[in-house]
This record gives sequence, C-alpha cells and structure tokens, in this order.
Amino acid sequence: MTYPNRKTYWYSVAFIVLAIDQATKSLIDLTTPLGWSLEVTPFFNLVHVLNPGAAFSFLAGAGGWQRWFFLAIALGASIWLAWMLTKPVRRLEALAYS
Repeated sequence: MTYPNRKTYWYSVAFIVLAIDQATKSLIDLTTPLGWSLEVTPFFNLVHVLNPGAAFSFLAGAGGWQRWFFLAIALGASIWLAWMLTKPVRRLEALAYS
C-alpha cells in the first residue's frame, strides 16, 4: 500500500537524523581525546579516531582528489533520494530514503 506524498515530513526526518549525527560527532570531538574508546556492547565500541579517507582509510593517501570524488557521489545519491521521495511510496520505503 502506498501513502500520499508527504515530502515535508520525510525531509524533516532526514534533517533531524542529519542534525543528530552532526551533534553526536561534535560532542565526541569536544569531550574525548583521540584514541578514546568505550565498549558499549560486546560487539560494539564507540571510538574517537580521525579517518582522512573513506571506509577503513580507503584512498587516504591519494593526494586530495578523493574528497571531491566522494562529495560528488554523496551529492548525487542525495539528489536521487530526494527525487525518490517526490513519488508516492510506502511508509517504510520513505523512511529508508530519509
């Protein structure tokens, strides 16, 4: 079953998630030293590290072009997801896009 398009609602969800993500990153950056670690569960640790590349420092020493490359990919994906939210989709699908 599809629901009527409620773009504003889903864009708000995406913005709130973005704000929470940035706030928690800032909180960790301001309150913990580099290398700090906290075991939350036996399989999940919260760790303060710097990663100049992508996942697992992929392309960390590539000379700077990778920043713009990943920015272009992120912007393209964001535009595509925002476009997908303009269509009537199921609630769970809209939540995933947000």
